[in-house]
Amino acid sequence: MDMMPKLFSKRKGEENKLGQLGFSLIEVLVSVFVIAIGSLLSAAMVLNGARINSSSYMRQTAQQYAYDIIDKMRANSSVVSLGNYALASNSSLTAPASDCKASICSSADMATYDLYQFWSDVHSLPAGDSIITTTANGTQTTVSVTISWSELGSITSVRGTSSAAPTYTNNTSIRLTMQTLI
Repeated sequence: MDMMPKLFSKRKGEENKLGQLGFSLIEVLVSVFVIAIGSLLSAAMVLNGARINSSSYMRQTAQQYAYDIIDKMRANSSVVSLGNYALASNSSLTAPASDCKASICSSADMATYDLYQFWSDVHSLPAGDSIITTTANGTQTTVSVTISWSELGSITSVRGTSSAAPTYTNNTSIRLTMQTLI
């Protein structure tokens, strides 16, 4: 006598009366594949969001640097038309002799101090550089502040190199220009 109920027995060519009792291996593999693809896409979205957030932060920082130097130029407008705030691309500045936060400075020394602080801030951006031009127009001076930096692209592998720092490819050069009358 067979102890197994006829309900669960399956002979070749016969169908189970309850239908299929489990998943086939192919169904399991397909579901694992779909979950893996979904996880990879989610990770890609998170990484892309982080990159966009970093880009936005650098743009906001550069804009703040530009507003800051323009405000300092407005506060020290007597030397702006003389070109004391002019800055060429790829300039190399040295620290000013006097600290104008701790002591009283002349207008020209203040311009040198402000320019060095601005230059230091801009060079904290990746591949940061800046240009400041001043053009006297009678009683007013047109000031143009341009800040450029590089946004990092995709990272390349550092395996097999002696350098601990990664290298980046597909870098994007960004430029921000502001003009105002002083």
